[in-house]
Amino acid sequence: MLLVEKEGSLRLTDDLAILPHAEDIVATVLHLELRGLPLRLINQRRGTLPWIDHHVPALRFARRQMRVDSITAIQMKRDLMRRLVREGHFERSLGRLRRQHQGRDQQKEKSAESHGDRKMMHPGAFAKPDAQFVRFGRIGCYASHRMNQTLTGQKIGFVGLGNMGRANARHLHENGAEVVVWNRSDAPAEAAVKLGMRRAATLPDLAREIGPGIICINLTMTDVVEKVVFGPGGLIEGLHPDALIIDFGTTGVPETKMFAEKVHWVDAPVSGGQVGAEAATLTIMAGGSEADFQRARPVFQACGKNITHLGPSGSGQVTKLANQLIVAQTIDAVAQALRLAELSGVDPALVRKALLGGFAESRILDLHGDRMVRRDFAPGGRATLQLKDVRLMCQLADSVGLDSPTLRNSLAQWEKFVHEKNLGDLDHSGLFRLYEA
Repeated sequence: MLLVEKEGSLRLTDDLAILPHAEDIVATVLHLELRGLPLRLINQRRGTLPWIDHHVPALRFARRQMRVDSITAIQMKRDLMRRLVREGHFERSLGRLRRQHQGRDQQKEKSAESHGDRKMMHPGAFAKPDAQFVRFGRIGCYASHRMNQTLTGQKIGFVGLGNMGRANARHLHENGAEVVVWNRSDAPAEAAVKLGMRRAATLPDLAREIGPGIICINLTMTDVVEKVVFGPGGLIEGLHPDALIIDFGTTGVPETKMFAEKVHWVDAPVSGGQVGAEAATLTIMAGGSEADFQRARPVFQACGKNITHLGPSGSGQVTKLANQLIVAQTIDAVAQALRLAELSGVDPALVRKALLGGFAESRILDLHGDRMVRRDFAPGGRATLQLKDVRLMCQLADSVGLDSPTLRNSLAQWEKFVHEKNLGDLDHSGLFRLYEA
């Protein structure tokens, strides 16, 4: 989020919305993890206030200081990320910046000046020699390449380049790995090649090229995972005995345990959505042996932040299904609550705002509640995939003897939404539509 003081308010970059109610902020420094690059953002025209040395989560800052809700903050951050990537700013000015800052230690002393009880310094004085300067009109920031370099020299395979997979593959590539990809359709694979990755002609070819290394898969359905890895023409036909497979998708627990008996396998489903994947801030729930988890850790560190080893194979999938049980039923509860308010003649937007300050506050009420109020159900997490996860939850509950009427009701609601209403291509927040009839 780039901020510049202009006419008593703050403007986000040059072309995005003015943020009112933030007149007291002159300049702000944030640490944003963008394509793996920690950014220190400055107001170039005025210099900068002293650096905030601790990490300030961007969304929490936006909600508390700029008084916008989380969905707005996420959209602003995503728009900025896409713009930076599209315009190629990270390829510019490195040589010039190094020349400019050869004498940066002396520059620090010369450019420091008193400003009340604060010291204002030219922001360039803080830049490291390996930093790059990114400019947006009067706004600029320095990006330092302090990326995880433990993947340098490693050859890693990646299968499945959907919204989540292509972001994870890109992070591995940007962290120094030589990434070899395979995807069923051509366009995502061709896009990966343009970024500098290589494309394998077949799955066995990819497995043979990776040898005893790591192959990541990011697929949506359990039967697809089994086919891609163990089916005819699958990875197994070229897989080295010491190769490790990391499964980033949500896969059935019994099948995961079976796969792990055949090959080295770490189940590592994620939470955080496409926004988390793009920003490399995913929560990763890992299951597998300690040795395999340690092999996979550098990959996880390139793609996520909250990384937990839950136990043996299948533990990660159990944890993800627990997560999805909460998500699926909370979406339904939020949809009912907001529709109840609406039918009672109370503005659901105000109800949501009031509830966000109480015990019912949650990310789902915040993000998906906002979508429901605005009737914006453009797909992020598709309802078809939510139904798939609810079915997996029910299978797991049956296998361990958990009798859950609320889970059965949740399954019925999602089945109705996807199949009877034929709305499976909507975002899962679109479950609200069930209560509009």
